[in-house]
Amino acid sequence: MLTRKALADYLAVSVKSANRILPPTSSGSRKITDTRVIDLLNACAVGIPQSDGQLPTILTPEQLAAGITVNGRAVTPAKVLRWARRSVNPLPHYRVTRNCLRFTLAATMAWVDGRG
Repeated sequence: MLTRKALADYLAVSVKSANRILPPTSSGSRKITDTRVIDLLNACAVGIPQSDGQLPTILTPEQLAAGITVNGRAVTPAKVLRWARRSVNPLPHYRVTRNCLRFTLAATMAWVDGRG
């Protein structure tokens, strides 16, 4: 079970945004199950296979840009966002909300390696 604060930390958003993304249940419970978060991520995945029941490690565009290099060059967060917004062969990501994109390092590295 996750609290709203733990969900906000996991998605790297504010608690208010976490409440909008996964509102409290009708019973008023403030706790969130892991399966509910996994269902959310599976529903908003773009180019990422369905999760097998384990929460993936997700990164913000800034964290991802700091962790990868392409052809020996650093990648900017703006470039990561441009890659994700492509209409043909976009960078695999989770589009949690319109402005909240999250990435996994493994899917990104596979995508970069596949591009040559």
